[in-house]
Amino acid sequence: MNFLILGTEIPDNRLPYTSFQGPASAKEDQNISKIIKVLQSDSYSHDLEKLRLHYKEKLGQLQTLCRLILGKYAVFNSPDGGLGAWIKLNQDQNIYEVLPLLAEIEIYNVNDNPQLNPKLPIIGIRAGFGTPDITIYEKAFHILAKKFKTNQH
Repeated sequence: MNFLILGTEIPDNRLPYTSFQGPASAKEDQNISKIIKVLQSDSYSHDLEKLRLHYKEKLGQLQTLCRLILGKYAVFNSPDGGLGAWIKLNQDQNIYEVLPLLAEIEIYNVNDNPQLNPKLPIIGIRAGFGTPDITIYEKAFHILAKKFKTNQH
């Protein structure tokens, strides 16, 4: 099964309304220490509810973008849990040529795609909506839609 993974399912620790805010460049042990402090604080349950609402809204936006931009080529499947959705393509698609463009906007990382054989068609896309933000997904979906359109001709 050959598929593309975009984004990550790792929650964004830079969201402005959580008590766990850390710079993207923070060392892993610093982030772990901060997480422990947050889990022990009174603000954790309040933050957790804000995160749930944020990602529920982001999932809705991702689904809408998929329907508007990739609707001719794919079907969006909402997850039962987690921060990743499955986008099933209506037909297998070759994407090799657009991988550099997706990497350029930092939504595709070859190291996060060990299952992908870029020279073979893909059957779907795993969209992690932990990061990046929705504007990057919009750019990525436009890149993919353009490629899928040329694949039809």
